Amino acid sequence: MEVGQGMLAVGGENLELTATLGSCVGFCLHDPEKRMGGMIHIFQCVDDGPLGPAAVIAELERLVNALMGHGVGRSGLIAKLCGGARTLPFGRDHGSAMSAACQDYLQSEGIPVRVADLGGKVARRVRFFPGTGLLKVSKTTDPTARAHPASIKGNAPDLF
Repeated sequence: MEVGQGMLAVGGENLELTATLGSCVGFCLHDPEKRMGGMIHIFQCVDDGPLGPAAVIAELERLVNALMGHGVGRSGLIAKLCGGARTLPFGRDHGSAMSAACQDYLQSEGIPVRVADLGGKVARRVRFFPGTGLLKVSKTTDPTARAHPASIKGNAPDLF
């Protein structure tokens, strides 16, 4: 099942969740005892102002609440993170900001991180198996396969 931007999915055995991540972060949680887990595709920017990472944290809580709705408690969760690349050589580094917000959240909630494949300059294709917690990550091999700055005119917004 493809997990697009802003989407989440939870499940157990026989489910494979996939996503393509550039600056977005794939935030995966797994409970090995319950053999359930889920993924959310974070693309919310971290606000420069007083809200800070509030939008990212709200998205993370959506996944935790969805898992709790399936009988999974917070205490058994294990996290796996990937993405957060700086895919454009200009503008704000949204991926790094989202990655930091996710890691801060996990630390404050006491959820251990087993895998963190974050940053860099290339996109990733991820496959997550919620029933086993297995996460497979493949990176693009061409770091130039992204928008070229010359193709953006004037006061264009940051793209991510």
